[in-house]
Amino acid sequence: MRRLGWRGLFPPRQNPPKQQHGGKRGGRPGAEAFGSLLLAVLVFLSLFQTGRLWYFSHLPIPAPPAEYDLQVERSGVDLGELLQPLAIILHQEGGKHLEFRPGQPGYSSLWQEGLALLPLQDGPLIPVAYAEVRQARQEGVAVEYILPARLTLDQYRQAWGLERGKEEGPTIDRLLLRFTKTTGSYFLDNGQGEAYFSGKSLTVGDLSLHLPRGAGNPVTELPTVFRGISLSEGLYVPLVSPVISGLALAPTKVASEQEARLFFVDPSLARKVEERDGAVFYTDGVGGLRIYPTGDLEYSLPQPDRPPVKSRAALQKVAAFLKAHGGIPEGSFVKEIRPNPSSQAMGEGRVEVSVVLLREGLPLLGGNFPLEFQLTENGVSRFTRILRPISGPSPIKRTVVPVENLLSQVVKGEDEPRRQIPRLTNVYLAYYLPPLGVPASYLRPVWVLETPAGARYSFDAWTGTPVYP
Repeated sequence: MRRLGWRGLFPPRQNPPKQQHGGKRGGRPGAEAFGSLLLAVLVFLSLFQTGRLWYFSHLPIPAPPAEYDLQVERSGVDLGELLQPLAIILHQEGGKHLEFRPGQPGYSSLWQEGLALLPLQDGPLIPVAYAEVRQARQEGVAVEYILPARLTLDQYRQAWGLERGKEEGPTIDRLLLRFTKTTGSYFLDNGQGEAYFSGKSLTVGDLSLHLPRGAGNPVTELPTVFRGISLSEGLYVPLVSPVISGLALAPTKVASEQEARLFFVDPSLARKVEERDGAVFYTDGVGGLRIYPTGDLEYSLPQPDRPPVKSRAALQKVAAFLKAHGGIPEGSFVKEIRPNPSSQAMGEGRVEVSVVLLREGLPLLGGNFPLEFQLTENGVSRFTRILRPISGPSPIKRTVVPVENLLSQVVKGEDEPRRQIPRLTNVYLAYYLPPLGVPASYLRPVWVLETPAGARYSFDAWTGTPVYP
C-alpha cells in the first residue's frame, strides 16, 4: 500500500521582508501589544484544534452488544451469507461428480439440505485417516461443501445460526456428508490433509434432492501427484475444458467527496488534496483516504494493537464498516481470516480479513482481494477496495487451456520465477483483478494455483501464459 503523503496540506513558509538599514526602529506600543495578543490567540487555537483532533481520533470504537451475535443489526446482513460454500460437489455412484456454484440452479437446494442435516452432526470431532474421506468421495452418494475460509466448526455453526458458544477446536475448510448406513459426516482441513468424523449416520432417505434436470457442471478430481508436484486431495476441475468469456467493465464510478468524508470522525476536519497522478487524498491529520481515478481506494487509521481481536468480532466489524461505506457488495464471501504476520511476531492483536467477490460463479482476485482489512479491537486500521463495475460478458470468448498444460509448464521450469512449486493446495478458475489503481478495459479468466504458504500464481486461462501483478 502506498504511503499516505502529507504534501500540499500546508502553504510554503514565506521569509519575512528584510529590514531597511538606516530606518527608524521601533513602533507604536499599541500595535506591538495587539500583535502579541493576536499571536497568543492563534497559538491557543492551534493547540485547541490539535487536542480536538487527537481526542476524537483516539476515542475507542464501541464493541457490538452481545445480542448482535453473528446477526449484525447495523449491517442488515446475516454474516452466514458471507460464509456460504464457494462450491458444492455432488458425488454420485459410479465415480461421477457434479459441481454447483452460487447462483447456479441446484446450489440453494443442496445448501439448504446441508443446513438442515448439520444439527444432527453434533458429536465430538474424532480424528480419522484421510483414506476414509477418499473412500467416501468415490463410493456411494455424498455431498461436499467447499467453504470459503479456514475457521473452526463452532465459528461456522455460529455464523449459520445453528448455535452459540465457543470458537475453539480444529479449523476446517470443507464438510462432507456421506449418505450410507455405516458412515456419517466428515469435517476437513483439506489444505492440511486433516480429517475428523462426527455425528450420527445418515441414509440416502435423509437427502431429499430436488435438482433441476441438467443442473450441475461435470468435474473431475486431479491426481495427488503430477510429475513430481504434490497436490491436495479433492481438487476438482471441469471434466471438459469450458468456453469462457471475459467480463466487460462499465464506466468507472469514483466515490464522491461526501462519501469520502464519511471515513472521518469529524468530516469537517478532513482536508482534500489533488495529486499529480489524478488521485485525490483526504486527511484529518490522523487518518488518510486515497481515491484513485479507477475508483479504487485505500484507507488508513492508526489503532492500538492490543488487546487481540477474535474472528467473530472481526467479522462483525467488517460487516458494520462495509455497511457504513457503501454496503456489502453482492456475491461477497470471506476468503481469509488470519493474524497479521508482523503483528503476531510482536505479540500484538491485528487481524487480516480478505473478502472475495463472485461473478458468473467465479471469484475476482489478482495480487489483491477485492476487499482487504486490517483490524484491531478498536476497529479498522487499514482497508483497500478494488471494485470495478461490470457491464456483462465481453465479446471475446475462448476455450480454457487444460490445467494439466500449466502444471507441465511449471514442471519444465518454463516460468522461471515459479519453477519451484513443490506442492499445491488449490487449483481453480477465476477472473483476474488488476492491482490497486491500475486501469483495465475488461477482466480476463485465469487459472489460479495456490501453495500451502498462501502464495497465488495466476496464468491466463486462454493462453496459459503467466500473469504478473
